[in-house]
Amino acid sequence: MDYRNKLVLAPMVRVGTLSFRMLAAEYGADITYGEEIIDHKLVKCQRRINVAFGTTEFVEKGTENVVFSTCDEERERVVFQMGTSDAVRALKAAEIVCNDVAAVDINMGCPKAFSIQGGMGAALLTKPELIHDILATLKRNLDVPVTCSFKDKEMEARSELNLKVYDIFKEFMTGITKLEELGNAANTFLLRFQQGLCLLKRSPMLTSSTLIKNLIKSNETRRLKSYIDSGCINIDDAAKSTKALHTSLSGLSDHLIKAQSLLSELERLTDEAALAIETATTTQLDVESCDELRQVRENEIVHFLQEPEVIEYATVIAVVYSMVKQNYVMQEKIVRSLSLKTSFDELDTYTMMWSLRPFVEDKIMNRAWKCIY
Repeated sequence: MDYRNKLVLAPMVRVGTLSFRMLAAEYGADITYGEEIIDHKLVKCQRRINVAFGTTEFVEKGTENVVFSTCDEERERVVFQMGTSDAVRALKAAEIVCNDVAAVDINMGCPKAFSIQGGMGAALLTKPELIHDILATLKRNLDVPVTCSFKDKEMEARSELNLKVYDIFKEFMTGITKLEELGNAANTFLLRFQQGLCLLKRSPMLTSSTLIKNLIKSNETRRLKSYIDSGCINIDDAAKSTKALHTSLSGLSDHLIKAQSLLSELERLTDEAALAIETATTTQLDVESCDELRQVRENEIVHFLQEPEVIEYATVIAVVYSMVKQNYVMQEKIVRSLSLKTSFDELDTYTMMWSLRPFVEDKIMNRAWKCIY
């Protein structure tokens, strides 16, 4: 059976049924594996033709459960995968189904306790003589191709690394979302501070012009006279402005504390992602001696880390952390600079810089979110 340049549907427990295999074939699968069937189960089955559905079914005697089903349409592409630990029983089971499938595959990769305890799956890899016995027996007595499947340790480790870094990445981006929400809320406090300071430092009314003097004289009351004598400042407004300034500064200080805590968590995740890749690289390189490494081309040495997703996740984490860290430093400097002496021009600059986030590249942030969605 030729697997070169073929799209293969891998065996999946409780998934690789006939209907799913047919659907996969419609979407371009050249070879479709059925879910693993244990030899003990298959030797109890009887082959039956289901005329109503046009399928061939292997039904367990006594229970009438359909253990495996197939049809003529997938005859040339379906691979029957079997779990076994005995050559004789494997042959007996394979002979029941071999005329209705394209090939028979022996599962030698399943690490689950059920398989290992029964001497099947990955447990077979510790018994090369038994592997030879099973494969030789099937090959000698069957007319269909016989294969075996097992997990490549490097591929499995790469997959685990990819999943680990992806989980770190998702947690990291959740933290970024929280940090952005904090920044937006703090921006409101900064705007309130600006408004409060503008009211508090509002210039007094000019009463030296003839027009203003005439207007005051024609509308003069005790309240107006008191307002003018106080420098055209409403005591109640001044109190509210002072309170707004205090509340805003308190809110901004609280923002810095929460943001710093989030940044510490983001730094931890950044280090975890880097460590995961570094550990994987070290593990790969440690299996070779220094002399052997000198004889290997550079692209072969780093082959383990050629997964683009892993590299991209880790790189994006590092870059995004650097951006938000610089943005936080800017926010901290702004908050530390606020006082009653802050000029209106400075406040305008501060509010603009806070909103623009000059250290955060929107293109990179969009790329980060696309890595998830």
